[in-house]
Amino acid sequence: MRRGTMPDMRTYLVTTPPWMVGLASGLIFGGGFAAVTRFTAPTPVSWQAAAIAGVIAGLLFGGTLAYASGRQQRDLRAAAGDLPPAQQLEAYRAAVSGQIPANPQIRVTAVRIAQRRIEELRQFRIVSVIVTALLMLGAVMNLTAGEFMLAALLLAAALVNGAQLYQLRRVGRQLQRLSPEGAADQSG
Repeated sequence: MRRGTMPDMRTYLVTTPPWMVGLASGLIFGGGFAAVTRFTAPTPVSWQAAAIAGVIAGLLFGGTLAYASGRQQRDLRAAAGDLPPAQQLEAYRAAVSGQIPANPQIRVTAVRIAQRRIEELRQFRIVSVIVTALLMLGAVMNLTAGEFMLAALLLAAALVNGAQLYQLRRVGRQLQRLSPEGAADQSG
């Protein structure tokens, strides 16, 4: 299957109400946080304390994700202007990594969305590098202390956070493909 023919898996974040994104992610994260707190703490932690920690972590994580999702949706609507929702999604997919749209209006919108996404990713680039380094340091420290489960979780979090740096490159390449010069290079 050619790249870009399947819908981007993150498009649901564009169409789902932000509160639902926050609720679902908060429940998943909070449940995982409670389980990790219960089973990987150096001293025994009761289920009640782990559940309270999970609720607090879930509320913070879900609230943050709901805010970010709402902001992403507002940015998309601002960049899309008067495009119908189906064309907004097509422009979003094209801006992230999809096929280059033939419709010039959708293509211009995709360029605006990609530019906004690059600006957003650049703002958090330094923070992302620092957080990734701290997570890696925590993983190494836990590994040397014999806390393998926590080290694996921190390593996974570092890899997910570090992926933001790759996403900046990927959206930048897509922006070049969306530009008129990039389209001429691909057709020739």
